[in-house]
Amino acid sequence: MLAIENVIKTYHKRMGKINAIDGVSLDIAKGSFVVLNGPSGSGKTTLLMAIASMLHPSAGSVTIDGTDIYRLSAMQRARFRAANIGFIFQMFHLIPYLSIIENVLFAAGVTKTQNARSTAKEIIAQLSLTDRMHHRPSELSAGEKQRAAIARAMLNKPRLILADEPTGNLDPHNAEIVLGHLSDYNRQGGTVIVVTHGDQAKRYATRTIQMENGRVVADTAS
Repeated sequence: MLAIENVIKTYHKRMGKINAIDGVSLDIAKGSFVVLNGPSGSGKTTLLMAIASMLHPSAGSVTIDGTDIYRLSAMQRARFRAANIGFIFQMFHLIPYLSIIENVLFAAGVTKTQNARSTAKEIIAQLSLTDRMHHRPSELSAGEKQRAAIARAMLNKPRLILADEPTGNLDPHNAEIVLGHLSDYNRQGGTVIVVTHGDQAKRYATRTIQMENGRVVADTAS
């Protein structure tokens, strides 16, 4: 499903050139649950952003289901991302003045059909948020906010869900709930890639990729 070929991301600093990603090549099969693990500064989030079509590599290619995403125009990439990729952020990035269902429907773009609303309600129910559906983010716990962010990522039934430290702001109990929902999505056929510096997500992974200094140093099937 996902082919990463010799991806490099270079930043030019006063002290010289820094490769945040340094020649990474990976093939990830459809239906995988991949954990990108490594310490802060290892390049795992930079790689995730490149996979998400949000950060143009300095060299190399990222191909999703046969589409070389960086050969697309910016507008084409945005449309491709909306249709195929769900993104979950550590800091939730919910819109504070919208209710939870409105935040989830935000992923539908300008076309918020009745079908999209019905789907949003179904996903919200699956994530045990029905009684919080009309609350604003400030009225939710951290775990509830992250579940709302997962619901938003799942609305368009993307082929690929990318999660950047999705449990980083959660206690162990809520972290397990969030990882359990991502695992459920994976079991239904979705491909999931989770960036983390901890070990909790590894129990759910079909594959764990360890990164250091912008490179893959270990790649283990579970």
